Amino acid sequence: MKLHSGDLLAGTQFSAGRYLEKVEMKGADFFKIEDINNRAIHYISVSDLKKMRKLPSKKTVLDYLKILTGKKLIDVEASGLTRYQHLKNKAKSASFKQLVECLHDLHLLRTSKQASTSEVKLYNSTKKKLFEEVSIVLGQPLEELEAAYL
Repeated sequence: MKLHSGDLLAGTQFSAGRYLEKVEMKGADFFKIEDINNRAIHYISVSDLKKMRKLPSKKTVLDYLKILTGKKLIDVEASGLTRYQHLKNKAKSASFKQLVECLHDLHLLRTSKQASTSEVKLYNSTKKKLFEEVSIVLGQPLEELEAAYL
């Protein structure tokens, strides 16, 4: 992935950020990222590029948010993992679509009172991350988005 100043990103250390520049510190290269939601600057090692992704387009976001309206679980089974471990791994993936699918399944489990305590915590953190990204892309307040899609 090639980054340009101003590119909007999502990563494991921030929900939504803006790429500012590549800098060298103590002989190592870092990406300087402005965390849009927390108004902070992060220095992410160039070697961690695979842990980041560009935020999707408005069209892609709107298409994938339709997943949240589904009434059946999408993917909660994984061989050798607990349901929680599988959903946690899926939520940490670099894919926006997988993040939406994970939130969808966690939301259904939570509303049907089948979610474990760990899954409820994962639901809350996944919801926060997803809607912070969506809020930046669509330019809408978090509360309105959550009310519209959950």
